[in-house]
Amino acid sequence: MSETVNMNDVNEVLKVLDGHYKTPWKNRSPMDYEPEPLPVDVENVMKERIYADAANKNVFQEALKKLLSGGAEEVYLAFAYIEECLFQESFHNASFETDRGELFPLLREGISRNAADLAGTLIFWDGTMSKHRLERIFDVSDRYYEKYGFRLWDKERDAVVFPDDEAIMKKVQYIIKDGELKKSPNTELLRRIVVPEGVEKLGYGVFANHSRLENIVLPKSLREIGYNCFFGCKKLREISIPDGVEKIYEGVFRECVSLRSVELPDSVHLMNRMTFAGCTSLEYVKLPAGLKSIGEYTFSACLSLRRIELPPALEDIVHDAFLKCSSLTEIDIPGSVKSIWFEAFKNCSALKKIRIPASLRKLGKDVFAGCDSLETIEIYGELPSGEPVPEWLTNMACDDRSNAREFLKNRRCG
Repeated sequence: MSETVNMNDVNEVLKVLDGHYKTPWKNRSPMDYEPEPLPVDVENVMKERIYADAANKNVFQEALKKLLSGGAEEVYLAFAYIEECLFQESFHNASFETDRGELFPLLREGISRNAADLAGTLIFWDGTMSKHRLERIFDVSDRYYEKYGFRLWDKERDAVVFPDDEAIMKKVQYIIKDGELKKSPNTELLRRIVVPEGVEKLGYGVFANHSRLENIVLPKSLREIGYNCFFGCKKLREISIPDGVEKIYEGVFRECVSLRSVELPDSVHLMNRMTFAGCTSLEYVKLPAGLKSIGEYTFSACLSLRRIELPPALEDIVHDAFLKCSSLTEIDIPGSVKSIWFEAFKNCSALKKIRIPASLRKLGKDVFAGCDSLETIEIYGELPSGEPVPEWLTNMACDDRSNAREFLKNRRCG
C-alpha cells in the first residue's frame, strides 16, 4: 500500500525517490527484464507517483538536483530516474518532459565527483548492494551523445582517479557465513586482496570482474573456490592456490587475460569445466597429480599455452578441453587416460607431436581437426591383455602421421 505523501514538499518527494516511502513494486512476468538492484522500483515510482500529475515536474526536478549533489548512491539513483524519464519520454508515456539542459550537466558533475565510488559497490540505506555501476554509465555515455549531444563521461575510461589500497580498505567488507565468503563489497577497487584466514570457500563470483585486481593472497583455511570466482579479472597476473584446496568449480579463472602461470596443489581432486577458458596469456599450469578429468573448454583459447604436463591419474579429456590452444606444440597423454572426447584438441594449430597410449579405449571424432601442423602421432605402451584392438587404433593405421600401422604389425608378429 502506497503511503500518503505531500508531493509539494521536496524532502517528502526525496523519500519517495529513495524508497523510504514505499511504492509497490511492479508485478513482472518471467519475460520482463530484471530490475537493477536498487532500494526502489524506479519505473513504478515514476508511473504511480511522479507522472500521476504533471504538476509534480518542478518538485521532482528539485529532488533530483538534491540527489545529484550527494554521494555515489544518491547520484546513481538520480541517474536511474533520469534514464527512466528519457525512456518514457521517447515513447510519449510521460506526463511532462524533464529539463535536460539543466539536469545533464549536474549529472555529469555528480558522476565525475563520485567516479571512484561508482566503480565499487554502492550500499543503499536499506542494505541493497549494486556493483560496477560506473561501467553501466560508461556503456550508455555514447548513446547519450548520439541522441542528446551530451556525454556523461568525457574522459578516457581509465582516467578515473582511485585512492590507494589503504584508503579503500576502510570501505571493504567481507560478508562470511558458515565459512563461505559470500560478498566482498568494494574489493573491486583494490589492486591487492588478502582474504581473511578462516574462510573455507570463496562464493559464486565473489571477485568476478575486479578490473583492478593484480594480486590476491588466499588463506590456508581455504577448501573450495566457487563458480566464476575470478571471472574477468583482466589484470590478475599471479595467484598462489594454497595446499588444502580440494574443489575448483566452473569458470574460476575464465578470461583472466593477464594470468601467466598457475600451480594447483595435489589436494585438488575436482576441477570443473572452463576453469582457464580465455586466459590468453597463460603459459604454464601445474595440474594436481590426482586429477582424473579435464572438463569441457577447460583450456579453450589459452593462446599462449605451449606445453602442459598431464597428471598420472588422468582418465578423461572431455570435448573442447584444449580448443584453440594455438601455441601448444607437444602433448603426452598419460597411460591412465581411458577416453579423449570429440574435438578435444581442435584448432591447436601449432601442435606438432602427440603421444597416445595404446590402452586408450575411446578417441572421439575430429579430435585433431584444425591441427594443421601435426606431424607425429606416437602410439606407445601395450594393449590390455585379452582385449580386441580398439576401433580408433585400427583407424589410426591409415594416418601416415602415426606409427599405428607399425605398432599393430609388431603386435601381430609378437
